[in-house]
Amino acid sequence: LSGHINNHYNTCFWMLVKSGKTEKEAQQTLKGTFSEDKNELLSQQFQVNYEDEPAMFRKGSSVYRDKVETKVKTDDYGNPIKRIRLAITVSNLDIIGPEFWGKHQYILQEGKYRYEYVKKFDDIRRLPCCNWIVVRISACQFDKFSLIHSFDKPNDETALSLMNASASLMMEQFPDIIFGYGFSNEYSFVFQENTELYQRNER
Repeated sequence: LSGHINNHYNTCFWMLVKSGKTEKEAQQTLKGTFSEDKNELLSQQFQVNYEDEPAMFRKGSSVYRDKVETKVKTDDYGNPIKRIRLAITVSNLDIIGPEFWGKHQYILQEGKYRYEYVKKFDDIRRLPCCNWIVVRISACQFDKFSLIHSFDKPNDETALSLMNASASLMMEQFPDIIFGYGFSNEYSFVFQENTELYQRNER
């Protein structure tokens, strides 16, 4: 949800700055505004319908393993034989409502653990199996990086596409990642509930 709110705010903020306001003036203009106020500002001052903005800008990007039908071989009669496989997918869908999670319930499937497995979490330095691990990565000195590469603010399609490609590679390198969400200059990754990454050590 914060990603949607921040994207909406950033769109208004940079439109105001580009129109001649200082960053402080833009912040003051947007202080205390709600979603409908921002939509009205964009429409009346800049003739922009926020809903017409690319979904990548409005909703951020999600990376996950989706179930896709893949041809695995051909039978003796030349007919394709297909199987369901998991493929790393990047999308810009709404993940706030129940529709996405209703169709992708397998992403957050809860595992069943026996008592002997749980016992090894008696060490207080280890996160117990009931704790989901989320790693948030935020770009360092992103403003300077954006300036050097002439990225457009608040959203640059090339920059966001590079982030999505990097997130996809992360999922390939770390199979325990089951879901990622990115917007602006950050990405968050959710690891499967029973991951043993770094022995689940919280220190």
